[in-house]
Amino acid sequence: MSKNLRPRFNPMMAGPICSIVLQVNDVSYKAREVLIDILSCAKTYNLALPVFPRVVTLQKWLGCSESTIRRALRELVEADYIIREPQERKTHGRLATVRTVLTHRVAAIAGLPYDPKGCYR
Repeated sequence: MSKNLRPRFNPMMAGPICSIVLQVNDVSYKAREVLIDILSCAKTYNLALPVFPRVVTLQKWLGCSESTIRRALRELVEADYIIREPQERKTHGRLATVRTVLTHRVAAIAGLPYDPKGCYR
């Protein structure tokens, strides 16, 4: 089995993913692909919960370079589709994890619940 496979497809995400494909047209094609992969990792009951896909993981799923993924993530942040929040630092000053949080804008397009009060940030 290949290590490059995307997460198992969740049938409940078919409609929201189609909405993203059809309605998000203010970012590049690659940024839209990254957004769809982040959405596929999200909890369908509350999109305000953070997701933790690593850049390397997204890179493998999409088959492109790390710089392309970082550029797409930056584009999604600037367009207000996601928020990237660094967490605590490791012992040598590097960040341990970066939380990716989908914004209310994505929830509105996807038609999924978004409750920032119902999550632990």
